[in-house]
Amino acid sequence: MTYSLSHSAQKELKFEITYLVAKFGRRRALFAILMTYWRGKGRPPDAAYRLNNHLLKDVGLPEATDTTQNSWRLRA
Repeated sequence: MTYSLSHSAQKELKFEITYLVAKFGRRRALFAILMTYWRGKGRPPDAAYRLNNHLLKDVGLPEATDTTQNSWRLRA
């Protein structure tokens, strides 16, 4: 049996906006959409700064040069 899934981002976006307008009203939905657009996506936090040199080497990152600073970061 073959299953084909048709994906249309434009249809999904239209559906989501229609849902938001129906649930919260036009003004609140428009304000939330605009604030999200202006705020941007942002950047995910770096989890690698907390790793010790051994783990940094394992994942292919350069080792920390100052080991006291690295151990301080481990505790934080």
